[in-house]
Amino acid sequence: MKSQTMILLIVAGGCGLVATMGVQRMLKKGGDESEKVQVLQASTDINVGERLSELNTHFVSIDVDACPEAVVTDLEQINERSPRIPVTAGDWITMKKLGKPGEVGAVASIPKGMQVCTIPVDATTSHSGMLQAGNRVDIMLNYTGGDEQDRRQHKVRRILQYVEVFAVDNVIYGVNTDVKNSSAKNISLLVTPEQALVLELGKKRGSLSTVLRRTDDDIEVASSKMTEDDLEGRLPDVDARSALDARSDVPVFSMPDPDSPGSLFSQLQREFRGSGPAAEPVPAEANTWTIAIWEGSDVRLELVNLDSDLPVPTRKENPVPTMPAAPSFQLPQADPIFGGEQPGGFEALEVMEGLKEAASDLWKLFD
Repeated sequence: MKSQTMILLIVAGGCGLVATMGVQRMLKKGGDESEKVQVLQASTDINVGERLSELNTHFVSIDVDACPEAVVTDLEQINERSPRIPVTAGDWITMKKLGKPGEVGAVASIPKGMQVCTIPVDATTSHSGMLQAGNRVDIMLNYTGGDEQDRRQHKVRRILQYVEVFAVDNVIYGVNTDVKNSSAKNISLLVTPEQALVLELGKKRGSLSTVLRRTDDDIEVASSKMTEDDLEGRLPDVDARSALDARSDVPVFSMPDPDSPGSLFSQLQREFRGSGPAAEPVPAEANTWTIAIWEGSDVRLELVNLDSDLPVPTRKENPVPTMPAAPSFQLPQADPIFGGEQPGGFEALEVMEGLKEAASDLWKLFD
């Protein structure tokens, strides 16, 4: 018995050892299936056109199954490249986010088919620092030329309209933010190839200046040229619009007409006068207030001129009618209780005398 028991124990131990080795091998084999890969990740925020390097990126190890599509796995893939869109720290660097090789810096922000031209500016032509990248401007050319009589005179012409300010000095639209340019020396404009030729020719012809426009004001301006002789003619009309109109949507208040039938003042007049004679209408002058002041049974109208400090003559309206006096006592012609006709003439007087005597007898009871 003892020998058989020992044999069983040895067999059981061997089977357990084999099973343990098999489990360990399976676990090791399963762990090897989850492969790792090194992918490139942004270590800081990267702007459009900023060159990618080891200073703003780093590699991290992730599972192959979690690897993003077209992610960068080698530094050679980012050589002389920059992102086409802003990248935030922690984002994966993928090939879809990168521009072509050599598109580093400002060129990465130039749309396809467009070009960038730069013109010099000063405090006046840059609108004292108000001009910013992304604004829309018109380009004005100031030059001297001859007319039909071969006279030399100054001229101004609008050569470009509604062009985008690509950059002010080195501040690029959509790339640099929160940068002020109070002393800008150059501005770069985003133009088409044909507009670039016009702009370069304008540089040689005379001096260039900018006219700042609203971002949504893309309507072509009709007036494009003016000479000194035009100043002798009819000048543009006065336009009362101001900068406050763009910041306020409050409707313009109009003075109510006090003589209109539906006005509050007219309703008050009708209510207090009843069916009496209507008052003469008060003249409604421009920019005036009409105030009704009741003085006992009289109503006084005051006109306040909002455009002048001079007094306005006042007038009194018809007095407000008082309550009518109580009607005098009269005997009814028909008795509401017993019916029939009541006595009239002297008989009525006798009845009244009888009532007076009866009232006197009642007062004697209280003496």
